[in-house]
Amino acid sequence: MQHVSKRANTLALAVLLGLALPGTAGCSFTNPQETTRITPATNGINTVIGPVKLGNLLILALDANGPGRVIGTVRNTTDHDIVLTLALASGETTTIPVPAQDRRQLTLDTAPVTFARTGAAPGATLQLKISADTTTQTIPVPVLDATFTEYAPYFPIRPEPPHTPGTTTPATSPTPTPTPTP
Repeated sequence: MQHVSKRANTLALAVLLGLALPGTAGCSFTNPQETTRITPATNGINTVIGPVKLGNLLILALDANGPGRVIGTVRNTTDHDIVLTLALASGETTTIPVPAQDRRQLTLDTAPVTFARTGAAPGATLQLKISADTTTQTIPVPVLDATFTEYAPYFPIRPEPPHTPGTTTPATSPTPTPTPTP
């Protein structure tokens, strides 16, 4: 009799462990692993508009009334050249030509993509109407300022250092050349 009882206890323990183990596996038993979802760390937006992929798209501006520069990456996935059109609510537009099966990295361009007046202060999002081929979409694009020092070289205008009337900038003297010792 005791032999049957021991066997029943073992079976009951096995069933109990079989039911308890999934509960100890954490949330991954019922939810997908977070590492399977790739989300790039960016300050701008990533989206697809028709055949064009936009990466880390944002606008740099010092204030709402001044110029703004568009930076990010634009990738054309088609076999023909595309002209991407960006339009602000004010009606101001700018274009970005993108060759077939190529990309434009807007931070490397010698002719920056700019707007004369962004209409949105840094920290806000700007509704930007983007057209590529036959697709048009309005997306919220963040506006950033010099808080992020990595964007400083890309600003459309650089603030001049303050100058107090009646003061002069000290002349810098050339650095002396060391003379070799014998």
